[in-house]
Amino acid sequence: MFELAVLKMCDLSQYDLIHVHDVHSARALSRLRRTRPPVILTAHGLLAYEGIVEQTIPADASIEWRYSFLRERTGLMSCDLIMVPCEWMRRQYTEVFGVPPDKVVTVPLGIDAAVWSRAGPPPSDLKWRLSGCRIVTCIARLVRLKGHDTLLHAMDIVRRRVPDVRCLIVGDGPQAGELKQLATRLDLGETVLFLGRRSDVPDLLSTTDVFVLASLLELTPLSIIEAQMAGRAVVCTDVGGVPDLVENGRTGILIPPQDPVALSQAVIGLLCDSARRRRLGALARQEALAKRTLSSHMDRLTQIYARMRESADCSEMSLENRLVRGSPESGRRR
Repeated sequence: MFELAVLKMCDLSQYDLIHVHDVHSARALSRLRRTRPPVILTAHGLLAYEGIVEQTIPADASIEWRYSFLRERTGLMSCDLIMVPCEWMRRQYTEVFGVPPDKVVTVPLGIDAAVWSRAGPPPSDLKWRLSGCRIVTCIARLVRLKGHDTLLHAMDIVRRRVPDVRCLIVGDGPQAGELKQLATRLDLGETVLFLGRRSDVPDLLSTTDVFVLASLLELTPLSIIEAQMAGRAVVCTDVGGVPDLVENGRTGILIPPQDPVALSQAVIGLLCDSARRRRLGALARQEALAKRTLSSHMDRLTQIYARMRESADCSEMSLENRLVRGSPESGRRR
C-alpha cells in the first residue's frame, strides 16, 4: 500500500534527497527508485529487540524474531545512509545487523533549549497536592519497555524513608490499567499520581527534584534531555544509548534495569542530599546545552544533506560519462 501510494502521488525524480523515519519506508522507496534520489534513514528504534522486551515476540531463537530481524535488516540495507542517535545503536547495526560501518553515522538528537530551560510555577491543578513535598517525575509512555513496574516497587521503598515524596507519572499507553492496579496493591495512592498526557511538561520539570526513567531498553530518550535542560538530577537505567546522555556520578546516576532496590537507593540519596542534587543537575544542563540543542542537531543534519547531494550529483555525472563513452556516436566523435 505504501509503494502504491508513492507511485500514485510522487514523482521521485523531482527530489534531491528523501529522508525517511522507519525501515519499512526505506525498503519501499528503494524498490521504487532507480538511481536517484538517495534515501537517508533516521532510525528511532530496534524493532526486533523491542518486540522481545514488549513480549510480542517469544524469544530471539524464535522464527518470529528471525523474521522481524531480517525484515528490519532488509530496510537498513536498502538505504544509502543511516543516521542513529547513539553509539550503542551504531554498534548494533554494524556488529549484529551487518550494516557496513561507512553507511551508519551518529547524529545526536537536540531540542529547543529555550522551551525546556524556563522555570515555571507548579501547575495550578497540582499545587495543593505537591506543596511541601519532594517530587520524583517520570515522563514516558505507559508500556512495558519503560519499566514503570520497577519504578512503582521502588517508590514503595522510597516512601518509607521519605514520607513526603510524591511521584508524578506523566504519559499514557496500553499498560495504564495494569500499572494503576499495581499502585493500588502497593497502597501508593497518596504517593504516586498518574497524570496522563500533559501539555505543561516544562512546568512539571521545574517543580521536579529528581527525574527517573527505569527503562529496559532505550536509544536516546528525549525526556532525559528535557530533564537535563531543566537542570534536574536524573536517575536512569544503564541500557542502550542512555550512557551517551548520562555520565554516572557526574551528570546523573545509572542503575541496573529491573532493580527496584538500586533505584530506590539512588532516589533516596538524591532526595536527601540537595547539594549533590543541584550539582548533578547543573552539570547535566551544561552538557545538554553544549551537545544537545536543536541548532547543533540541525547543523549536523544540513551538513549530511549537502554531502549526500554532492555525492549523488557526482555519481550521476559519472554514470552519464560512462554512457556517453559507451555509445556508438561518442566513439565516432573520439
